[in-house]
Formats: sequence, structure tokens, C-alpha cells
Amino acid sequence: MGLKNEYRKALEDLRSRLCSEIKVRHMLPDLIGTITPDESDDLNRITQNKSLNSEFIRILKTRTDENFENFCQLLQESESDSAQRLGQDLIRAASIAGTGTSQGNTLNSGNLESFNKVIHSYPTSGTGTNHDNLPNANSLEFSGGVIPLYPEF
Repeated sequence: MGLKNEYRKALEDLRSRLCSEIKVRHMLPDLIGTITPDESDDLNRITQNKSLNSEFIRILKTRTDENFENFCQLLQESESDSAQRLGQDLIRAASIAGTGTSQGNTLNSGNLESFNKVIHSYPTSGTGTNHDNLPNANSLEFSGGVIPLYPEF
């Protein structure tokens, strides 16, 4: 079984950042399991970082959903703020890509701002509101699916 279309789309949508903002070469030892030791050796022979990253993306697209999720987790656990943000953005892009339905309930960059306002309309503190009665802040359910929410949303 191959990678979900949503994960493929997220990799394509963020390809430019994946090729320029991270150094897959430094992650190769932690990627064994997602890639084989031979693939790691082949990638390590590529001298240009952008080319190496691009080849890794090509390989990752042939792997499983779990491999994609593990890669995102590695990025989020990185010491680099840029890599951490990129891991979060990959997950967000994949989540957003998977929310569309034939009825047109797609969340995209065109309507994300208004969606963001809805999320932040809940009182945060000092209001005397019982926050226990608010909806689950980890995700938002709607007729097209579930969207995970992140603190920087």
C-alpha cells in the first residue's frame, strides 16, 4: 500500500521548503526503517543538499503513511525551529488536503483566515467562563471530516 494522496500532496506543496530548509543528510541515521541502509548510503553520496532532499522526497512518496508520519515526528523533534515548523506544516497540509468532500467543504488558504477567527473566538482566560464546557481543543469536527488544531493556528 502506498502513501495517502493527502500526504503526497503535502510533500509536493512543501517541496521547496523541504529542499531548502532542512538537512536530510543529518537525519539519515534516524531515517533507517523509512529508508534502507543502502538507500541511506546512496543518498549520502549526493553532494548537493537540495538534490539529496529532493531524492529523499521521491523515495518517501513510495513508502507508507507510517513512514511519512515518522518523518514528520523527526522534524518536530529536531533542534532546529525551522525543521519543527516544517514538520507541523506538513501535518497541517496533509490534514487540510484530506478535508475536502464532493460537497465543497474544503479548507484552503482562501478560507483559512475566517476559520482561524472562529477558533480564536473562544475566551482564553480571566472571563469566568467554564472552559471545561468548550469543545475539544485538539480537533474540530465538521461535515467534511475532522481537522486537528495546533497552538499556532
